[in-house]
Amino acid sequence: MEISKRAISNIPSSFRRKPKTSEEVQKIIKEIDISDASDIEAGSLIWQKKNLPSSDAQKVSGNTKITGVLRLGDANFKIDRLKINRNTYFRDEVFGNLRWASELRNNNPSLEIAKCKFKVSTNVKNLGVLDLKISHDPDRISDQHNIPTTIHWGSVMISYLKKNSVIGKTLNLYFPKKGLVFGIVIE
Repeated sequence: MEISKRAISNIPSSFRRKPKTSEEVQKIIKEIDISDASDIEAGSLIWQKKNLPSSDAQKVSGNTKITGVLRLGDANFKIDRLKINRNTYFRDEVFGNLRWASELRNNNPSLEIAKCKFKVSTNVKNLGVLDLKISHDPDRISDQHNIPTTIHWGSVMISYLKKNSVIGKTLNLYFPKKGLVFGIVIE
């Protein structure tokens, strides 16, 4: 069997351009983040975690792997002099208005997840507005004091936390003043 040669069209010159470098892409992302972040104000304080542990700060020793998450426990945070219920407070009250979906996991029941925007800053740097995933595992609710809800730090925050220690600092979580952008301030 013989296949005859055919002419191949050339790529139009309008498609031939040098792709953006990763530095150019990062510059565009920073410009977007800065402009988005300047328009957003934090609302009321809805949770505070004092003395951040090394696991939440993504600083672990030895061969231990980082978790990549902020555990949303009660942290002795009180509303009207009553300690919050970590099993329901974050999923139902704080993030209850978000669009939640099920995420299938291997060998485990489904996990509830939602995506949310957070304006993140430290006392040193404004990290801009980040899209972070929130997960809630109803199976972790038991009498063993497990924490069912976490915020997944994402690549930007993990990169920042690897370079900067926030161990022992205080993390404040704020409701959006308007819209759906929550605030995280680490100081």
